[in-house]
Amino acid sequence: MFEHKYYSKEFYQNGKFVGSVRLNEPDRKTMGYMGRVIEILDQPILATKTGKEVKLKPGEYKTELIEICGALKGTLKEKFEILKNSREFYNN
Repeated sequence: MFEHKYYSKEFYQNGKFVGSVRLNEPDRKTMGYMGRVIEILDQPILATKTGKEVKLKPGEYKTELIEICGALKGTLKEKFEILKNSREFYNN
């Protein structure tokens, strides 16, 4: 339905968001909160946080993969049908 632009791998330490890295391909099957895993960095990596570049130090991080989507795919008629059906359950 949606054009997939990229994936964002988010890093958390002590329950706080510390940065994210942009990926072209997913590194796991389950995304979002249910797909969180513990990763140990053995060397520093560059990440972004609120538009600024940050360096994540080696250590233990909880990571989560988020799929970033763009525009709806299809013809204009198909797009309107998708949007119409997405609200069908809320109209009852």
